[in-house]
Amino acid sequence: MDFAFAFSVIFTGIVIVFLVLLVLIAVMEIMGRVLGEKPKTPSGGSPEKEAPKVAAPAAPSPVIKKMEVEDGIGDEVVAVISAAIAAFTGGAGKPVAIRRAKSVKAAGGRASWSLAGLQENTQPF
Repeated sequence: MDFAFAFSVIFTGIVIVFLVLLVLIAVMEIMGRVLGEKPKTPSGGSPEKEAPKVAAPAAPSPVIKKMEVEDGIGDEVVAVISAAIAAFTGGAGKPVAIRRAKSVKAAGGRASWSLAGLQENTQPF
């Protein structure tokens, strides 16, 4: 086999691939500029001329009782549970307060995560 021919085929293939990638990048940039979302101005003026809006002062938050935490549950676990609830609710709507954190004993002596892993890995096909 002729090595010069093999290298020329490899080089040509790599060049073609990168040229096509550059063309795709250019097409995506053009589409992004043409179809991109334009800033909306209610008065028809440019968005640079509008004065920044100042937020109204927040109302004082109500006094919340200290959360009850069972022994053996660390602060990190409480923080993770709070973050999970905040992510699940999306922070919109009614405010959520965690009042108590306690361990739940699973049936059969297994931990909850152990049971979840067992169920996931033994599902029928």
